[in-house]
Amino acid sequence: MKKEKDILFSIIIATYNRAHIIGKAIESIINQTYNNWELIIVDDGSTDNTKEIVESYSDNRISYFLKKNEERSIARNYGIDKSKGDYISFLDDDDYYLAEFLYVFNNKIASIGETASVLMCFEYHEKDSIKVKNIMSGNLLKPPLRLLWTSQTSIRPFVFQRDVFRSERFKEECKFGQDFHLAIRIALKYKIHIIPDYLSVNVLHQGQGTNLKFLKNYRENAELSIMCINNLLENHFAQLVRVIPKNELFDLVNHKIYGFASAALKHCDFNYFNSLFWKLNLKASIGKTFYYGFSLILRFPYYYLKCIYQNNK
Repeated sequence: MKKEKDILFSIIIATYNRAHIIGKAIESIINQTYNNWELIIVDDGSTDNTKEIVESYSDNRISYFLKKNEERSIARNYGIDKSKGDYISFLDDDDYYLAEFLYVFNNKIASIGETASVLMCFEYHEKDSIKVKNIMSGNLLKPPLRLLWTSQTSIRPFVFQRDVFRSERFKEECKFGQDFHLAIRIALKYKIHIIPDYLSVNVLHQGQGTNLKFLKNYRENAELSIMCINNLLENHFAQLVRVIPKNELFDLVNHKIYGFASAALKHCDFNYFNSLFWKLNLKASIGKTFYYGFSLILRFPYYYLKCIYQNNK
């Protein structure tokens, strides 16, 4: 087992045109109470002044890499290859860690020993500077895999021993949901050690990818998002269903379909709405499937008439 002083953390931030907000994420690493870390910033082809912002921090533990734009999965995999740490974590450029994040993880790793391959803390959601505890942490009775699936986990509250990435990487085809896809695959192979402390913060804002995916290129984003979930089901269904009830597995598929079908209504894209509506999976929970279907049908006349009115103006 490594001594405490030998444990080096690599924090990877993949960024694209976020010069105006990346500073808080960087400063949250600089302000860590545990100091044996490196910060790998992978600039995925930004056209703003991201480079100047990063280079304004004169800390030799920060490394900046500029590459052509290829989306977040490839950028994060690139960061893994550039990292040197014994343990690796991933921070989004619009989120941040609390100052004790690395300190608490380091102590937990030291207490567990060499089997500490995957660790996860709890996190806050923050909106308008107000932090609220993420409800996913409320149900510790669920097995970790089921908890991650039903909460649609991100990768943010995790720390991974670097050997995990010898066989697992972010799926490049997943433009959205790559965090979830990787976390589930890893959870199928490794024990997850849960740290019941709130140490990371997910900042909610209008410019989040989770919001933007329903606006521009929403058809492509829908297909990619649904593909990511279906890919997990196709390749790991037998393992997943041992821990997660079948209806809960398909509830997530329907949740994605519902979100993008709602977006199609707002875009007056009724052909695509119809295509998505008939993809609702009847293997999911009856109650949730009925709610999704009824909600979509109920709203259809309103958006149909609204779109006709707008087109005739």
